[in-house]
Amino acid sequence: RANPSSGTAMNVGVLLLTQETIGSALLRAAQAVYEPLPLNVTVLAVNAEASVDVFVNIVRQRVRALDTGNGVIVLLDAPGSVPCQLAQSLNYEGKIRLVTGLNLPMLLGLFKNPQRGLDDLANAVLQAGRQGIVDAARGPHGQTTTHAH
Repeated sequence: RANPSSGTAMNVGVLLLTQETIGSALLRAAQAVYEPLPLNVTVLAVNAEASVDVFVNIVRQRVRALDTGNGVIVLLDAPGSVPCQLAQSLNYEGKIRLVTGLNLPMLLGLFKNPQRGLDDLANAVLQAGRQGIVDAARGPHGQTTTHAH
């Protein structure tokens, strides 16, 4: 298991706001690498049958609970999804970043340098997510890989 870099944590809160069990499954995978987690993380699964108004209030309460003054990064499954629409309608008065396209490399990037401030952390998450999407048959730099038969 990896140890996050030492230093004083900025205590940015993290909310995984996804459809069904996507967020909890990805968090379990990240915990195989980072345990204990270096940041305070809450997972909220959006139930398609729930009232939008009720869910917006629940999301707002979770974000407030996570915000210790350094902001909250909300990681969302997909642009335009119901969780994304809920997050965009929060009208949260604190510091918040909304990042879509949640994947495991994003979470690992998030936990790698937990002491970063909100904007730096959001940028690191975006970069890790992009770098984690590759054509595995071609390799990380686009070269064709050789497979033994």
